[in-house]
Amino acid sequence: MKNISAGRIYDLIRRLDSIGPLDQEKAERYTHELWEAVDNITPAQIFQYRAGEEEHIAAFAEGKVYLSDPVRFNDPTDGLCYVDLDDVIEETMLEEEGGADDQLRKAIRLGNNALELTSKLRRQVRISCFSETIDSDLMWSHYANMQRGFALRYSTKNLRFPDCDACCNPFCHSQGFPLYPVLYRDRKSDITEYALFRAKCEMQGIDPETELPIPLLPLIQKRRVWNYEREWRIVCQSRDVEYFEMIPDAVFLGPLIEEDIAKRLYWIAKDRGIPIFKMSINLSSPSFELLQDDWSEYSPKEVRRFFEI
Repeated sequence: MKNISAGRIYDLIRRLDSIGPLDQEKAERYTHELWEAVDNITPAQIFQYRAGEEEHIAAFAEGKVYLSDPVRFNDPTDGLCYVDLDDVIEETMLEEEGGADDQLRKAIRLGNNALELTSKLRRQVRISCFSETIDSDLMWSHYANMQRGFALRYSTKNLRFPDCDACCNPFCHSQGFPLYPVLYRDRKSDITEYALFRAKCEMQGIDPETELPIPLLPLIQKRRVWNYEREWRIVCQSRDVEYFEMIPDAVFLGPLIEEDIAKRLYWIAKDRGIPIFKMSINLSSPSFELLQDDWSEYSPKEVRRFFEI
């Protein structure tokens, strides 16, 4: 992703996150600009790595992509926010009739600090993760069971999700394309304004979970050390949606995949009529690289012979 494009997307999402529950005109303008910027850098294909467990194979056979709970992500800093709590307390107390109140100050501090809000944001969404690359040995090791799993390729052309049609999330592309690039930065997402909105809602007895849009930036931002992943995410704000129907157009077997898993994936690919590739380490090259062996025309006997070598 070009830095200038990433910077533009970051700026637009930051503006959207700071609007709060009102100003529909600004929200529509920034959303339109955001999705033009995203469209310009969306890759034609994205890949999802899977460990090769029973549920992963079943999801492939059924054409499902499951949405994960961000609470379980392997990076504890994923989605971690920053809140200038002193600023939130000061501005909130200025609007409170009767001046400073220790109990109110304590309540604001407890409910609107960075750790508490990070936890709340994670519990309000579901996320599915993809990558632009299929030939990263780090990705195969980290997300495909130490290269024993598999990966699926999806086309982003005309990608739509029927479940999104009734969604009111203003960030979703045409109300049906909640795919975002992950932005790699070494500063936490500043959600002070969101914390201020929440504090004011709570003071007025308004439920912020239903009245405030969820800030997007913390959910698609990671530290630069993770930029080798070249990640894209589906971010769904409907916790009741557990999966999307997405049909892959190719399957890739990990370099160290076991025979029984490889055979099962081979037959699913044959049944679906999609190509299947076996990743392998290029032993004849002086550099570290992965090769893609096209198994699409292999017979079951040829597949079996591969594991007998």
